[in-house]
Amino acid sequence: MTDHHDSPLGRIDYGAIEADGPMPPMTRELIQQEAREGLLEIRDLITSDEFILLLDELYSLSPGDRDRFVREVILDEEALSSRGIEVPPGLKVQRSHFGDDRPTIFCVTKLLSDDIRKVTYTFDSASALATAPLARGAASPRAARSRGPAAPRSPAAPGSTRPS
Repeated sequence: MTDHHDSPLGRIDYGAIEADGPMPPMTRELIQQEAREGLLEIRDLITSDEFILLLDELYSLSPGDRDRFVREVILDEEALSSRGIEVPPGLKVQRSHFGDDRPTIFCVTKLLSDDIRKVTYTFDSASALATAPLARGAASPRAARSRGPAAPRSPAAPGSTRPS
């Protein structure tokens, strides 16, 4: 098994910016273009037949077993490759945690050209959603319990937890 800390799938390295410092300059149009292209790249990966089978296997597990599956399979480059999943250059599969305690178990991220902004597609634990109180902004209990991937996140600076 590959140690995900040393794997290109394990994390994204961010460029250095000072706390509360200005973001590197990018035009709004360029941010929109790169974010759109990044989400399309992520979509192509996560909607492949092989990735859908991986998600089916993940969500068939009990919530207690999902974390281990993420660590041992989803974050392991060799394990993904053995299932026919090749993560394209520029995309990262990694663990994620948000300050609002969403039940996120992993995400796929694309860093934009400034090496600071990113687009992220998160995958949440379906059972945690089914038993958790309504998420902020959820339209109904049914919407809060939906199974599978969460909505894509807007481009944000590292560590940002603001709602999209």
